[in-house]
Amino acid sequence: MARKKRKKRNIPKIFTVKFFIRIFLSLLFLLSLWGIGYKIYRADFFKIDNQSLDSSLKVEDNIIRKIKDKLIFNIDLGQLRLYLKEQYPGYKNIKIVKKFPNNIQIQAEKRKAVAQIRQKKFYLVDQEGVVINQGSENRLQGLPIITNTASGRYLTKGENVYNQNLAAAFKLIKVIKNKGLLEAINSLDQEYKFELSDINISSSKTIYFYLTNQQYYQSRIKIIINRQELEEKIDLLSKLIKEKLEDKLSLIRYIDFRFQKVAVGFKR
Repeated sequence: MARKKRKKRNIPKIFTVKFFIRIFLSLLFLLSLWGIGYKIYRADFFKIDNQSLDSSLKVEDNIIRKIKDKLIFNIDLGQLRLYLKEQYPGYKNIKIVKKFPNNIQIQAEKRKAVAQIRQKKFYLVDQEGVVINQGSENRLQGLPIITNTASGRYLTKGENVYNQNLAAAFKLIKVIKNKGLLEAINSLDQEYKFELSDINISSSKTIYFYLTNQQYYQSRIKIIINRQELEEKIDLLSKLIKEKLEDKLSLIRYIDFRFQKVAVGFKR
C-alpha cells in the first residue's frame, strides 16, 4: 500500500531582508531620538546659575554654591528643604518649587516672636515654642518674659521647647490680646500705660503675671489666676478695674483670683 505524502506547511516569510532593514531603521531612529534628548537634557539651558533662585528668605552663598551648575532635573527638593530647615530655624512652612527651565522658587514664613523665655539668657520664642535667636544677656523690650524657676539652661536657635507650661503662658497671652485687656485699661484716663511684662509658670495649678507701667518698671501689678479659669478671670479683671479700681491702679500691689472673693493688696 502506497504511503500518503505529507502536505508541506506554508511558513510565512516574515524574516525577509526588508524586515531586518525596517528593524535597523527603527533602532537607528530611536537611538537618534535618545541622543537628541540627552543633549537637551544636558544643555546649559537647564543648569542652575546665580540668577536661578527666587526666594522670600535671604539665601546665603553656601546654599547657592550647593546647587549651582546642577541640572534642574537633578535637584532633590526634599533634601534641599531639610537643609534649609536646618540652616534657617527662624523660618517655617518652607516650600520649594521647580520652575522650568532653570528656576527654583523658595517660599517661607518668618517665625514671629510672641514672648521671651528666661533661662541662662533671654530667648525669643514663637507660638510653636521654637527658639528664634541665639539668646541675649539682657531682656528685650516689648515682649513678655516667661519664667519657669524649675529649670535654667542654655538653649540653641531652632530648638523646640514647647511643653504644657509654655502652652499655658501662650494661652494667657492670647486671651489677654483677644479680650483687649490692655487696651481697656490703657483707655482709662490714667497717667501711666501698662503692658504685659512677666509671666511665671513655675506652679502647676496657678499662673501669675505682671501688668507693668511702661515708664516705671517698679510700678507694676501682680495678677494671680488659676490655670483653668483664664478667660473667666481676665473678663472679671477688666470689669473690676473699670468699675472699682480705675483711679487706684498706681497703688495696687496685687490682685489674687484664687479664692471665691477677689483679694486686692495695696502698697503701704
